[in-house]
Amino acid sequence: MRAVRLRTVDLKNPLGIDDAAPMLSWNCEGGKKQRAYQLRVTDAVSGELFFDSGRVESDTMRCAYGGKELKSRTRAAWSVTIWDETGEAETSEGQRDGGQQCAGAGNDPVRQTSLLPDL
Repeated sequence: MRAVRLRTVDLKNPLGIDDAAPMLSWNCEGGKKQRAYQLRVTDAVSGELFFDSGRVESDTMRCAYGGKELKSRTRAAWSVTIWDETGEAETSEGQRDGGQQCAGAGNDPVRQTSLLPDL
C-alpha cells in the first residue's frame, strides 16, 4: 500500500493559503486498509524537521499540521508513511522541486510558505 494524491488543504497546488495548521491529506493505493500513518514535514532546503506526528493508529487519511510555525517564504516538504492491514509500511517517495504551496499564518499578504508533498 502506498500514499497517492497528496494534498494541502484539499488542493493539489494551492497558493496563498493563510493557515497556521493546514490540513494535509492523501489517498491509499494497493492493500486493503490503512491501519496507521506517520506524517513528517521538513524544510525542503535544509532538511530541518518541522513536524513529526509519530505513528498514529488510524485509518484516517488526513492530518492537521501541528509543528513549528511556518515562517514566511519557507519551503517545506512533507511525506507520509502508511501501514497496511498486514503491518507493512511504505513511505511516499518525493520530488521537492514542484507541487503544493500554501501561505504561512498571519495577515501579511506577502507571507508564503510552500508545502511540497514528498510524492
